Amino acid sequence: MADFASLVVPTKAGDLRIGGYMCIDSRPSKITDIMRSKTGKHGSVKCHFIAVDIFTDKKREHLAMSTVNVDVPNVVKRDFQLVNIDGMILNT
Repeated sequence: MADFASLVVPTKAGDLRIGGYMCIDSRPSKITDIMRSKTGKHGSVKCHFIAVDIFTDKKREHLAMSTVNVDVPNVVKRDFQLVNIDGMILNT
């Protein structure tokens, strides 16, 4: 199996959008909501991400400053058609 680091791309938290992906606790998750705070005392916007794990559908949350890099997984979706199970041909 490939090294985990080669499967992700570091991206600024402020560049992420709803419907995109990010890793939370090393788990690939789809972003469902982003709340951004105003610039505060320390000068940068904070992003509060709410996401759903793409394998377990578990809700995850993450808080990061907009200028910090977060890991974005390389997600590839493919559709397949099942045509045979143990010699039985399915009607398509």
